[in-house]
Amino acid sequence: PIYIAQDGLTLDCADSSAPTGRHQIGGSVRQSAGVTVFTRSNVRIKNCDIFNVDFGLLSSQADNLRVEQVGVRAPVGSPAGSEAAVLHGQNISISDLEVDGLESGIRTDDMVGLAVERAKFKTFGFAAYFHNVGQLVVDSVEIDGTLSNGSGGSADAGLSVGALILEGTTGAQVTAVTATNLGGVQSGLAAVFDSDAALKQLS
Repeated sequence: PIYIAQDGLTLDCADSSAPTGRHQIGGSVRQSAGVTVFTRSNVRIKNCDIFNVDFGLLSSQADNLRVEQVGVRAPVGSPAGSEAAVLHGQNISISDLEVDGLESGIRTDDMVGLAVERAKFKTFGFAAYFHNVGQLVVDSVEIDGTLSNGSGGSADAGLSVGALILEGTTGAQVTAVTATNLGGVQSGLAAVFDSDAALKQLS
């Protein structure tokens, strides 16, 4: 895994020689995490493909973190990774994130200032779980529940928990979210949960 050990650092994985134009973090041997950012500020991570990890990005007390053009994927036929991003900090921005083959997408807890824009989730647990997040903005997000699980062992496709889950999160701005192929899950699957347990149907 890559550990960010300096404030203000930019990790740019752009690689013109790679088929995707982005350097791959990870390989045939499963790693615990792709990139970790602990107690650092003003870090930028972009143009990275994170592959075959339990957690794509781990952050704690990471203020003003910017994540752009990053993909987190699990190998076909192998056990899925757990989560693409576990976030904690202030004023975090995630844009153009693609998650494929993991149990869950983004999980957050107790933070202020989070923007998730132009993201694509193909997971089988939940796409995103926002817990106690102030000033949350979610825009242009695509959720696809066609996965059964990471290793293809389940007969029932669809997210097992929910699409977007908001708990203890007030004043959120959620726009342009689409959720498809979400069969086999309980009611509320294609909905956003407010902190007051009301449901908002996804557009």
